[in-house]
Amino acid sequence: MLLPEYGVDPDISWWILSGMTEVSVSSLEARQRKLAENANLALASGQFDYVLEACAQVLKATPGCLSVRRMQRATQLMRIRTKYRVTLMLQGWTKLALFRLRLRKVDSAERLAAAGKILTANPFSSPALNLVAEAGKTLGLRETVIFALEAVREIQPRDRANLLALGSAYLAASHPDEALSVAEEILADRPHDPRGQDLRRDATIAQAVRNGNWESRASFREKLRRDNESGAPETLMPPTAAYSRNSL
Repeated sequence: MLLPEYGVDPDISWWILSGMTEVSVSSLEARQRKLAENANLALASGQFDYVLEACAQVLKATPGCLSVRRMQRATQLMRIRTKYRVTLMLQGWTKLALFRLRLRKVDSAERLAAAGKILTANPFSSPALNLVAEAGKTLGLRETVIFALEAVREIQPRDRANLLALGSAYLAASHPDEALSVAEEILADRPHDPRGQDLRRDATIAQAVRNGNWESRASFREKLRRDNESGAPETLMPPTAAYSRNSL
C-alpha cells in the first residue's frame, strides 16, 4: 500500500496556472506506477537509495504526484539518520549554491527536480523546500505548495513569513479551517499583527461562505470586530470575492 495522499498567496495573481494538476498514483502511466509501487516495497526493506532514485524518476515525469513526493521526503528523512549527516548536509548546501547560479535559466519542473536532489542531501534545507513551494505555485500544484510549507514549519515553527504563506496556501486550496488555525497561531505570538488579522478575517469569511452562513455585511462586520482583539475596523470582501480568492 502506497503512502497516503492528502487532500502564499497574499495576492491571488501570484498563482500562475500552467494546466498541470496533482495526480494520484493510480493515475500514473503504467511504467511510472510500477516504479512507485516498487519504491514503496523497497522503502519497507530500507533500500533508501533505490527509493530515492525511483521517486526522482516518477516525479520527473509527473511532478504533480504528491504521494510519491511524500514518499521521497519520508525516505530523505529516514536516510539522513543512517548516513553521515554532516557530510550529506554539506553536499546539500553545495548543490543549493551551484543551483542558484543557474536558477533563472531553468523552468519550474526543473526547479522541483533540483530541489529534490538538494533535499536528498539535506532534508532540513528550508531554501530547497521554498523552491518546491515556489515552483509548485507556478505550476498550480496547490497541495504540493502546502506540503512544502508544512515541511518548513516543522523546521522553523515560528517563522512568521512561512506561516503567512502557509495560511494563504490553505486558503487558495480551499482549506479555511487550516488557514484559520495558522492565523490564530500567528496572533498568539503577535496579537496585533495586521497580516495575521487579515488572514483570520479571510479564513473566517471563507468558512462562512463554505457553510452557507454568510450574514449581512453589517452583522458580519460586527462579529469580526468583536473577534478582533485590536478592535480595528475590518474591510470585508463580498461572498463572490471570497469564492474567487480560493477558486483558481
